[in-house]
Amino acid sequence: SLESATINSKLTEIAPQTFIGCAELKSVKFHDNLQVIGRKAFMNCNALADATLPESLTTVNDNAFDSCYELKIDSFNGSYLGSRAFAGCKTGDIKLSDKLTYIGHDAFADSVIESMYIPASDIDMTNGAFAHANISSFTVSDDNPYFTVKDGVLYSKDMTVLVSYPSFKEAETFTLPESVKTISNYAFMNCANLTSVTI
Repeated sequence: SLESATINSKLTEIAPQTFIGCAELKSVKFHDNLQVIGRKAFMNCNALADATLPESLTTVNDNAFDSCYELKIDSFNGSYLGSRAFAGCKTGDIKLSDKLTYIGHDAFADSVIESMYIPASDIDMTNGAFAHANISSFTVSDDNPYFTVKDGVLYSKDMTVLVSYPSFKEAETFTLPESVKTISNYAFMNCANLTSVTI
């Protein structure tokens, strides 16, 4: 069974479902010319632990690394991150690139994330971009004109929209700031420690 793969330096795109279900695949070597990883390309590669995303990578499509439980992701330097792209991957602190323009639904579902860094770029975050992700806190670039953070909670810059409450935040109680007029879909989804919310 397939245990390792080396992606040719001439290849710029990995097609959808190329390695889907290769349960024994442990290592993939990407070259710097790679730009796109297709939908479900490595989905259910449960043993994949050694794969460093190249700086050249711009697009990780839907479910690309879904259920790669041994794969550690700590940064993404591209512009497009599809739905469930890194669902179930190992994480810690995640730093998203200033190039990022789109995050799909459930992009980090079932991943445990200590801190999620939001850059200064204009990111189209679909409803539920962080749904099912076990996040302890958010941080945001001071230069971001669209989002801000207070006590680890993600808001719109003007504090009128609560975008996402970190589901693994340790606090047991939360009081909504008076400035907030709208609560986004999935904002309090799967909050593990909250026992009381005042709105």
